[in-house]
Amino acid sequence: MLYFFKVLKYILYTILTLGILIVVGLNIYYSILYKSINKREYPDPTTLSSNLVPDELVNYKINLVPYPQKVELIPGLFKMPDELSFYAPIEMQEQLIETIDRLFNKSVVNKPNGLIRFMPNPEINPEGYHLTLNSNFVEILYSDIEGAYYGLLTLRQLNIIYSGLIPNMKIEDYPDLSIRGVMLDISRDKVPTLETLYGIVDILADLKYNHLELYVEGFSFAYPSFKSLWEGKETPITGEEIRELDQYCKKRFIDLVPNQNSLGHMTAWLETDQFADLAECPDGYSLTPFLKMKSTIDPYDPRSIRLVEDMTLDIIPYFSSKYFNANLDEPFELGHCKSKKKAEEIGVGKIYLEFVKKVYEIIKGHDKRMMMWGDVVLRHPEIVSDIPDDIVLMDWGYEAEYPFEKNALKFKETGLDFIVCAGTSSWTSLGGRTNNMVGNILNAVKSGLKHGAIGMLVTDWGDMGHWQYLPVSYAGFVVGGGLGWNAGGYNESMITDYLDVFVYEDSNIKMGSYTFELGRYNQFEEILAPNMTLVNLGFQFGLMDQVMYQTILNSFPSTFESLAPEGLKSIIYERFKLRNPFMYEELLNYLDALAQELDESDMQNAESRLIKDEFKNAMAFIRLGAALKNYIEKEMGMSRDQKIEYLEKMKAEYATFLVEHRRVWMSRNKSGGIDRSMKALLKVESEINDRLKILNSGIIIRSWDRLKVRTISAAAAVIL
Repeated sequence: MLYFFKVLKYILYTILTLGILIVVGLNIYYSILYKSINKREYPDPTTLSSNLVPDELVNYKINLVPYPQKVELIPGLFKMPDELSFYAPIEMQEQLIETIDRLFNKSVVNKPNGLIRFMPNPEINPEGYHLTLNSNFVEILYSDIEGAYYGLLTLRQLNIIYSGLIPNMKIEDYPDLSIRGVMLDISRDKVPTLETLYGIVDILADLKYNHLELYVEGFSFAYPSFKSLWEGKETPITGEEIRELDQYCKKRFIDLVPNQNSLGHMTAWLETDQFADLAECPDGYSLTPFLKMKSTIDPYDPRSIRLVEDMTLDIIPYFSSKYFNANLDEPFELGHCKSKKKAEEIGVGKIYLEFVKKVYEIIKGHDKRMMMWGDVVLRHPEIVSDIPDDIVLMDWGYEAEYPFEKNALKFKETGLDFIVCAGTSSWTSLGGRTNNMVGNILNAVKSGLKHGAIGMLVTDWGDMGHWQYLPVSYAGFVVGGGLGWNAGGYNESMITDYLDVFVYEDSNIKMGSYTFELGRYNQFEEILAPNMTLVNLGFQFGLMDQVMYQTILNSFPSTFESLAPEGLKSIIYERFKLRNPFMYEELLNYLDALAQELDESDMQNAESRLIKDEFKNAMAFIRLGAALKNYIEKEMGMSRDQKIEYLEKMKAEYATFLVEHRRVWMSRNKSGGIDRSMKALLKVESEINDRLKILNSGIIIRSWDRLKVRTISAAAAVIL
């Protein structure tokens, strides 16, 4: 027994010695890392990728968005009367009375020699119109009711721009792309109220969009068959709300398309006891060191397709559209767990194709045309020939440099109809990423138009808590609407003027340029991060050590390598390799100047107070994220008192921000999801309080905490 205790003592001494050596070694390694971080030589900023906005593509004669295909000014002026009269074929008269009354807010009558004369002309392109204004009347030629409506929209814009005294002109106009859509993410914590959705539809209708999708995953739609899974936990959009929205869209010639994910992105379902065992990887699958997935259902369990069918039966009756977007993107775990053996036999692509066909049969059975994302098809071209030929593929990419043209050529070769899908670049940004947004949408539209795409979609996602406020996305909606109709019709001042006059109704002409410039705050960050800004990302990281922060940042290229398409990998590597220093003071000065612009605005629309509050809090959000990054970077050079003073100030500002964030969120959205969304923000608040508590403690506690932080950071650097 004595021998046993002697051996045990030596073992314990050995373990303790090894532990001390490891801790000492890690702290030495930490010191080396810290010195290397703070001695980094930064490159010449001109060598960095910049997502520069392209040269303006049109010198406009009149300030219209979308810009018409052809405009000819002619002598004279047309004066809009107080009462409007029109002439149109009898089958259109009732609808036109309602539409003209809504658009112009004037009394309107139909009579044979009406002021606005609608004349059918089958030779005009679908949805196109010829609008002629002379001093005595307005003529709108069209081949379908949509064209007549879009001619009226242009007339309304001109009437507002010129305050009722409009230059005579001839316009020949038609859309470059037949589908011009927006997809709103209502599944990342934020479900808009019906009133908010009506407001969005009004903005989109004025821009001649004709397609809208509400992205559904999890329980953002109130599935009647699964009420026990969401009732009392979520506040989804209901079927009756969808039905009302569908009718509202119809009156504005917008197709409200049903949308639900059906293979990947099923995390919310797999987190329930009822469906947990449907996961392809029940224990999760580590896609990267930071990303463990449990989001894909088992394609070979018959209950999986039965679940999709039940979901579809629940959602489809509320929509009148002929389309159905089944998504089917990013099934990351497919072929890695339950279906691994099958994948070794036939390949992941064939497994995916088999499930796609099952979903297709369900949707086809309801007389709908299926749409789906094209990411898996691009990775597995061997399945293309077996995809049903009436499926519409959707190519998504959210960086300005995304290889839309390369992919469009591939999709064109399949013979399948396809749509190009860019984004507002608002998500995970707080204030937007203006240059990337413009470049991304322009790239998508030009590539799609060149190679035969049937449409374009501007997506507005809500990743990482959906923290951006709705007006941050307005610029993307306007750019997308303008370019989707006329791919050669971009001019930044035209877009900002449109935002001022038609979206914000700002008599001081400040808000349009303010919105664009707010979305350029990332120019002061170390890199132009893909799909996000680093200030936003800082809230996800929290209050961490500088070495840990840089270690995680350094690992990002390899993380994106597993997610990014081939054409973007080298660009992303280059961005992370060539960094600038974080320009904290310059960013604060930039925000101060923007705050002045916001204060000088004079918005007249019904939401002016809310919009101003949203933008003020967005800037407070950015300031706090920047302050957090600055503290991480400068902490080692601060005295204890300086740290306490910095964090106390940040704590006070953070508390005010959080209260206002909740208030403005609730002004547009339902309550479900806000607590989940704010978890990361509240965690940062807790970390600030904990750090202050440690800083106000004795030297032993502070020293122990510092040793722990250094050791963990160095260990993470070794692992990553």
